[in-house]
Amino acid sequence: MLPTFEAVADTSGRVASWLGGHARALVGLAAHHTGVPAVIVAAAALVIGLRVLRKVSSFFVELGLAVLLLAALSELGVITW
Repeated sequence: MLPTFEAVADTSGRVASWLGGHARALVGLAAHHTGVPAVIVAAAALVIGLRVLRKVSSFFVELGLAVLLLAALSELGVITW
């Protein structure tokens, strides 16, 4: 049986809350130990995170295209396993 939308929304809210709490604690810890204001630490983390996400997402797009190409060639009989 599939979960209901409310159950999924409740779970994602709890996960977001958990991640947000830990991210806030890590930013506070980094700010405390480096002496850099928390806003600057959070901004740097956001920029670095977005750059990593962009590179990782392009990798997964390329991987997906390669898998689709291999699956299509396998279905056509060009490649046998």
